[in-house]
Amino acid sequence: MTFDLQCEYSHTRLGLIISKCYPVNRVWPQKCDRCLQHKPDELECSEPQLNDRKRGPNLPKTGRRSNTRATSEKSDLRSLGSDSESPDELEIKPSYSRPGRTSVVNTVKKEDAAKLRVSLQPNQHILSDQSQAYTYQPLYPGNIRILRLNPGSKDAKIQCSFLSTPLTQGTEYEAISHYWGIDAPTLAIYIQDSQLETSRTHQCYVRANLYSALQSLRHPSDTMHFWVDALCINHDDLREKSQQIQLMPDIFYKAKNVCIWLGPDIREYKVAFSFIPRMIDFLVIDKIIQDESTIESWLSFCTLLQNVLFSRLWLVQEVAVARNATLHCGQLAIHYLDFVDAVSVFSFQRDNIRLLLRKNARYHSLIFEDRSTTAERFVKVTSSALLKGESGDILERSYTIETLVSLLSGLQTSEPRDSIYALLGLAKDGPQLVGEKMKDGLSISSPFEITHNASFSRPDDILALLHQPILRIDYSIPVSEVFGDFVEHVIVHSRSLDIICRRWVKPQAGQLPTWLQAISSGLLRDPEMESFVGLPGHKTYNATMSLPPQTSKNHFHTGDSLFVCGFEVAAIDQIGPRASEGMILREWLELGDCDVSEENVFIPDKFWRTVVADRGSDGSNAPSWYQRAMLHCLMYSPTNRGDINTSRILDDQEGQSSMIGSFLRRVQRVIWNRKLFIARSGSLGLAPSATQIGDKVCILFGCSVPVILRPRHGSDGRQHWSFIGECYVHGMMDGQAVESTRVDGFCATEFELR
Repeated sequence: MTFDLQCEYSHTRLGLIISKCYPVNRVWPQKCDRCLQHKPDELECSEPQLNDRKRGPNLPKTGRRSNTRATSEKSDLRSLGSDSESPDELEIKPSYSRPGRTSVVNTVKKEDAAKLRVSLQPNQHILSDQSQAYTYQPLYPGNIRILRLNPGSKDAKIQCSFLSTPLTQGTEYEAISHYWGIDAPTLAIYIQDSQLETSRTHQCYVRANLYSALQSLRHPSDTMHFWVDALCINHDDLREKSQQIQLMPDIFYKAKNVCIWLGPDIREYKVAFSFIPRMIDFLVIDKIIQDESTIESWLSFCTLLQNVLFSRLWLVQEVAVARNATLHCGQLAIHYLDFVDAVSVFSFQRDNIRLLLRKNARYHSLIFEDRSTTAERFVKVTSSALLKGESGDILERSYTIETLVSLLSGLQTSEPRDSIYALLGLAKDGPQLVGEKMKDGLSISSPFEITHNASFSRPDDILALLHQPILRIDYSIPVSEVFGDFVEHVIVHSRSLDIICRRWVKPQAGQLPTWLQAISSGLLRDPEMESFVGLPGHKTYNATMSLPPQTSKNHFHTGDSLFVCGFEVAAIDQIGPRASEGMILREWLELGDCDVSEENVFIPDKFWRTVVADRGSDGSNAPSWYQRAMLHCLMYSPTNRGDINTSRILDDQEGQSSMIGSFLRRVQRVIWNRKLFIARSGSLGLAPSATQIGDKVCILFGCSVPVILRPRHGSDGRQHWSFIGECYVHGMMDGQAVESTRVDGFCATEFELR
């Protein structure tokens, strides 16, 4: 008898055995092949064991399953009931119909229904997936290509053809949302030229993720119709690409279903899919967040949230406009709205889940992974961006393009222009979708065109320009011009300069002007840093007393320059080091005139208010008990250098004082990677990490907070300014600087920002 040797490997961060691998020509304790592919300090090989796993039953190759509901999921995706049941034993059966949303009734026992009723009464660059061996036929205006996927068993080669059809009256189809990946397209599919008199078949090479999606989503006996961007658009033709991408909101809106592809079978996703029906069952959720046996299920759900798919910007539009959507992992599928509900429960119960995971410190940080919070934003926007009727008709859009770009700045695109283009189809100020119902019979023109001809001296002029959008999807336009047009569109539409303070531009090759703020790739947790200007429509401060943006030019934006009016307040005279990871440094305490000697502890009012930006966590005025919390932190556990390590105090105080925790999390969001400064006027403030002594604190009309500018001189000797970023200046956040300037004699200056 022959035995296969297997070794189990564990991820030291999770503390869980998450997979098995097979050594090849190796003698333990040498590492196996799979472990050698990972970082040496991450994986540990255990002693080989006999492989005693049994092969499951053969999967059926034909037949169509009925619509999957919660009742049928008990056999296909058995709820773990107890996490002592091994997820590896869960049976996977192929599903060729799309699952419906889990019914609330199906999760409630009949004997409990009466009680329930009573209780409820009160970045990398992506190459094309397309092979040069296949030649695309031109598309007529308004037409799209649909992929006809021939039937076949899971392991059979993939054969398909294209059908050119008008978008408004074409064949029914499903759309596939997937992550392209960065691997080389090496897997062959076979495309038939059905439009030619002499039919020929061509090989086309695709990436592994798309190949596995086509394998799993095709039917064994019926032809399936799909639209998938990697194949249905000729990406080598920029004209066609621009036209088709402009149609993408309509393409996903018209699809009968959107299949959101997470990847092939993954054990953690299998556990998470089985756990979701329990998460959204309100009769048991309070029990499972206290049950230590569910820890692995919560960790698996966290792993699902960290899927790279939820960090891709294009998928926000694709999922948001969908009339119906399903989430797929290999042969498993759940309705997207079940996943949305599960994420909402996860966010609502975050503190309770944190306490559960704290029982094993190795698990604790997973719930705070950046990718987990990115997935939560993804779900929030996709489920709230559009108000739909019962039939799926779009009745109203919730966000402007400025709000969408600001909310989703952390999501990734391979093409810089897509930071704007990927969201136009969802924006209030974007193009109208086919069949969309607009209020009062109004429609929004499309495509967007640049049509600036007037000054912005009167509000009526600005309102008139709102009906003349200034953007259009065109990949031949330089990136800097696309971004500049977007900024001007936002300034005109919102009557605010706050957009230049938000960090929404992704790092890229080429020089951009300083008023287009790039997200730093070096500071991985920059999203922890709170923006002082807040989100559009939710201003926290009013430094200019609502004065609108002003310029003497016909355009705010010309080339690399942005022309704005305002005045200089003071130069920066002293500056402290950067608050790495939200630490209150000893140098800051000295600059703020704090007394932390053994005999006395004193904190000036302006200092503790500055480190919380004089606001509470909800944006209201800072509560007075923040000062008491600050005193507690000073006396509790300063480091040997005299610094206050906010993260260490948070860890030590977890579960003991919710008020100390609330205060420290507010401090971290405000000071994260910022510098403390003193201006020559004596004002104390917080500035971006790039700020230097001699930089100027300025008030720009239309910007709700002060900003830091740096004077420069060009080769022609003319002065211009570099935009460093927004800042907090204690005593100048609510119009005090404007009032004092009016008293002393108002004199505005026009700044040319480059």
